[in-house]
Amino acid sequence: MSVPPHPLQPALYACFADSIRHFYSRKSAKLVDKIGIPSIKKTHWTLLHYLADHNGMIQQDIADSVSVSRSTISELISDMEQADLLYRAVCPGNRRKVQVFLTERGLKMAEQIQSLYIEYLSECLQDFSQEEVAVLESLMKKLR
Repeated sequence: MSVPPHPLQPALYACFADSIRHFYSRKSAKLVDKIGIPSIKKTHWTLLHYLADHNGMIQQDIADSVSVSRSTISELISDMEQADLLYRAVCPGNRRKVQVFLTERGLKMAEQIQSLYIEYLSECLQDFSQEEVAVLESLMKKLR
C-alpha cells in the first residue's frame, strides 16, 4: 500500500458518513410527512434507499454491505415484509440463498426517499460550483 503524499484527515472522511446519518435522523420527519408511514424505523429508510440501487441482492450480501449482523438484517427484512415494502425469493441459481426485492409500494417509497436525498445533497452542495461537484463525484467514484 502506498503512503499518501500528505497526512490524511480522518475527520473529513467521517464527514461522508455523518452527512448520511444526518439525512436519516434529521430528515426522517419530512420523510414521514411525505411518505406517510410513521412506524418505520430509520434503518428501514436506509434499507429502502439501499435496495433501490441493489434490488434483488442476496440477503447475506445486504447484511455485509450495510454492516449489520445477518440476524439483524433478517429481522429488518421481516418487519419490512409485513409492511409490504419488500419480499424475499429463493435464488434460482442457488436455493440456499435468498434474494430481496422491493414491492411496488417499496419502490415508490424508495423513489420518494431518493428525491428527498437529492434535495438534501443539493442543499449540502449549494456553495459548490458545477466543476467542484464534478470533481467531488469523480473522487467519490474512486473510493468505491
